[in-house]
Amino acid sequence: MAMNFYCPSNIFFAPGSLNELPKVVKMYGGTKVLFLTDPGIVKIGLADRALKLLKDDGIQYYVYDQVESDPSDEMCEKIYDLAKNQNCNVIVALGGGSTIDAAKAVNILYANPGPISLYEGPDKVKHHGLPLIAIPTTAGTGSEADSNAVITNVKAKRKMILVGINNGPDYAICDPELTVTLPPSLTAGPGMDALTHAMEAYLSKRATPFSDINALKGMALIYNNLAECVNNGKNLEARSNQMLGAVFAGIAMSNAGQGICHATTAPIGAFFHVPHGAANAICLPQAMKFNAVAVPEKMVEMGVAMGMGDSKTLTADQVVENIFKLSEACHLPGLASYGITIDQITEQFITEVVEEYSASCNPREIRREDVIPFVQACL
Repeated sequence: MAMNFYCPSNIFFAPGSLNELPKVVKMYGGTKVLFLTDPGIVKIGLADRALKLLKDDGIQYYVYDQVESDPSDEMCEKIYDLAKNQNCNVIVALGGGSTIDAAKAVNILYANPGPISLYEGPDKVKHHGLPLIAIPTTAGTGSEADSNAVITNVKAKRKMILVGINNGPDYAICDPELTVTLPPSLTAGPGMDALTHAMEAYLSKRATPFSDINALKGMALIYNNLAECVNNGKNLEARSNQMLGAVFAGIAMSNAGQGICHATTAPIGAFFHVPHGAANAICLPQAMKFNAVAVPEKMVEMGVAMGMGDSKTLTADQVVENIFKLSEACHLPGLASYGITIDQITEQFITEVVEEYSASCNPREIRREDVIPFVQACL
């Protein structure tokens, strides 16, 4: 059997590890940092804390702190245009998956001609850009440990998936202390998103023993700690386990791909501006229900890994039921809370789902007639 496994990042995982940022920047020869973050991170003071670490160590920086949720090609190209003459030689991304994905896209433009839409799909990026240091502030996307970037093509109204060995961060600083002040809403959605990455990677047609190990470990950590993180955010042990699970899930996703959940949430984000993580969190239970009939044995294997029961008595339906219960415990809304109605699902939307890259990895064929019932169930 031919197999391939790849993890782009040198991962440093420890409470308090943000303090190592200047050391890591200098390890890559950094003298001036392109620092990307978002307004929320600025508001809670994390951006100033990181920038002070750089300043105190004599490292210069150029800051772009207006990264938007679900980054667009237009925004990423704007950031590059603003920063390309600033003589930055290292990029630091502090934030959630949107900020890290934006940093990946900007970094592609440092070494490859634009527009960024040229790099949609697998292995289109020929040259790696600047050293990229990712510092996640949520425990969800796993973007700090994978080689994917999800970028919205504004004109085409579609989510582009940029995948390849030259896309990922060079170094990830994973500090679970950065997540202890997250409110329940910013814990539950990203947490279920991370569980989606692990579960869909395990069920993927492209799964290998390498990705399976990471997927199973990731889902076990997430499933058994997410509710505690939502209800008792100051529990650092639970937060650490959740963040570690998200890293494992991101590695699994990067290598195995995803399935119907991601195939559907990509156009949901592009058409209706629902945040990618929130959409995955909402759609995960229905995705597991959709696939349970096709791969019941693998569903049971996942359930056993998550501690739901033993392989002799546990059923695929029980595993699905437990995922629904976790979603309820996390107080996740339906897609209808974003104003989506079933009559808004167009033929173009359906085409986007069935032709999305993740659909080809799903263990059960996704037919055009499956799309509307699936979305209806997620409302």
